[in-house]
Amino acid sequence: MEKLVFLRHFRTRIERDKPASEWTLDETGIKEMREMIEGGRFEGFDRIISSTEMKARITAEAISERHGTPIELSDDIVEVNRDYGFIEGNYRRVVERYLSEADGFDHPWEEMSHVRARALRFVERLKAETGNILVVSHGMFLSILLSRYFGQPPADFWKSLAFGQMLEVDYEKLRLNLHDRHDALNT
Repeated sequence: MEKLVFLRHFRTRIERDKPASEWTLDETGIKEMREMIEGGRFEGFDRIISSTEMKARITAEAISERHGTPIELSDDIVEVNRDYGFIEGNYRRVVERYLSEADGFDHPWEEMSHVRARALRFVERLKAETGNILVVSHGMFLSILLSRYFGQPPADFWKSLAFGQMLEVDYEKLRLNLHDRHDALNT
């Protein structure tokens, strides 16, 4: 693979009456997405791999339409499953506790070990890829996948990861990093 770039989808429209996995982009997110597309930020990719969730798919489909880049959808890179009702109060604090694996985390979100297994499975699947790949995913998932690669705790990485942010990584370094973490957790 020549280039591997991860993109956090753009700003989300929060819809209290829908599961988070069904949310779309808000007006600001759509505007910022269009500006980046028109500015040429997504030129030169041979393929887009997108989460199946709408907020990521909207982004991937807009890029594909502009540049004619084929899209593949993947359930492995969806956001942490948290479709258990709207979080009232300090959502940021809840996410920080989840990503820090704090004792007493009391929301029925997807187990961190399951998210890590999806991330490892996805990265292993990329092994045979060639060309320039753009991966469109979500904040918490990308924090779990990439935080160690960038030398930060997942919660700190999440707090610094902006909507629409692109992160280029070295595939082999990422793969080895994930295997090292997986091995360390299983010993």
